[in-house]
Amino acid sequence: MALWLKGHQVETIWNRPARPTDNACVERMQGTTSRWAEVRQARSLEKLQLQLEQVITFQREHYPVERLSGQTRLEAYPTLNKQRHSYDQEHFDAQKAYAYLANVQFVRKVSANGRITVYEHGYQVGKKWSHQKVLVHLDRLTREWIISDAQGELIRTQQAKQLTPDDIRNLSISRRT
Repeated sequence: MALWLKGHQVETIWNRPARPTDNACVERMQGTTSRWAEVRQARSLEKLQLQLEQVITFQREHYPVERLSGQTRLEAYPTLNKQRHSYDQEHFDAQKAYAYLANVQFVRKVSANGRITVYEHGYQVGKKWSHQKVLVHLDRLTREWIISDAQGELIRTQQAKQLTPDDIRNLSISRRT
């Protein structure tokens, strides 16, 4: 999702891993929205968008909020319905996602058979590195995973086969095998 957001030039604010209480109100609202919109049952992005729009409309315009003296969010904040951004799939820029990912370094432990996994895709590193930690980051120009040892010495590169613009745009980089 972060890569999709970056491709649409949406900035993200990150919580510490496994610390939902860092932003508890947002986390709870995301959970509630996901349940109300039945996100897991959406069969397409278009269907999901429709379900989310219906939930958001209900939540803003019809759902009274106790801390707002029983007002709806729209009554308390009349500018909520002012559309700030419109979604346009044509403005997706995979290079923005690649640039973001190039600045992230993953640590992976090499399996007994010499493999690591990145975004649910397996890559051969070599049995020589079994049970050791390696560093992985993306070369945004070649779209290759750069795999290095703990000291930063290059071990090998592997094509990041799951990072096609379509896979990022369709939120499917972790679904393919």
